[in-house]
Amino acid sequence: DYAFQNRDFIKRVIISGAAGFKRIGVCAFQNNTGLTSVTLCAQRVDNFAFDGCTNLSSVKLYGGNENSLCVQQLGYACFRGTAVSSVYIPKNLTSYEGGPFCNCPNLTQFTVSSENTVFAAYNYSLYSKNYATLYQYPSGRYTYLFNEEAHQSMTRINGYAFKGNTRISDLAIPYG
Repeated sequence: DYAFQNRDFIKRVIISGAAGFKRIGVCAFQNNTGLTSVTLCAQRVDNFAFDGCTNLSSVKLYGGNENSLCVQQLGYACFRGTAVSSVYIPKNLTSYEGGPFCNCPNLTQFTVSSENTVFAAYNYSLYSKNYATLYQYPSGRYTYLFNEEAHQSMTRINGYAFKGNTRISDLAIPYG
């Protein structure tokens, strides 16, 4: 925890599967504004681990090997406020706690491995596999019209689904 917090000299973090990391600790790299790229193979990324890394634009959650058992859990706001524009959810991710990518102003899309059994992407947003729960809408998108963009199976909106999105100009939730 807090190992490299507020250290601007770190530009890139690569943690491979060979390293045997179980977790990236709470606030481990928080507010490291020099950080631009992260490739991770750790079972868990704890709360606020990369929070406030405002120049972090590349995040790989599978250590470069889609078949590895990397990154199974993302903690609360672990990538909050970063510069990522897209997020790929690998097949082994099973826990997505409290908007890990909230307040990311450049984030415009989520994509999900077709082999992931818990999550799915639809119209750039992150949903549960059965599309019943909207987990997160990208902070960098401008409008959200449920009747046009939401999956018809959606019945629940995660508490952090829209956190940090200051660009939404229209929000229409149909009933029925």
